[in-house]
Amino acid sequence: MSPQISKEIKKYTVETTQANVGIASIKNFVFPLPTLVEQQKIVDELDSKLTACDKIEETIKQALSQSESLRQSILQKAFEGELL
Repeated sequence: MSPQISKEIKKYTVETTQANVGIASIKNFVFPLPTLVEQQKIVDELDSKLTACDKIEETIKQALSQSESLRQSILQKAFEGELL
């Protein structure tokens, strides 16, 4: 979707029956990269998000474990006729 990349693709597109761009042409593409500072900020942000995801995953695992324990307890009481 990048205008810069679209421009590069058009520059190297060979149009026959079906337009295509060869691998050799792709090697010549020029595209912008963020500065090292921006790249580090991206990495830091992703690390932060992944850490949050890991914490959420652990919370979900604990909740599922508790849920299963409660389920087993309820089933046991039901079979023993202790549920009111």
